[in-house]
Amino acid sequence: MACDESFRRKITQQEGFLFDRKAYVKLWDNRLKAEFIKDIIALANTSRFTGKESELILGVTDDGAIYGIDQMINRDVRGDYATFFL
Repeated sequence: MACDESFRRKITQQEGFLFDRKAYVKLWDNRLKAEFIKDIIALANTSRFTGKESELILGVTDDGAIYGIDQMINRDVRGDYATFFL
């Protein structure tokens, strides 16, 4: 998988209040799905409070290795985007 240098810098930056990465989101597990949604809300609230953009990158491990999201989408979404977070 090709990766340009600016993206490589982005995915290896330290996580914080405005930046998070997830290698894989287990949307079939309601507890883990709730944690994921909580993380999204926390990023959005922090962004609104600080006036700065927040970012969540999926398919990248904590050490910045690219995992990809193909398997997650194939297993969890299966083309049914209307119920993706239900």
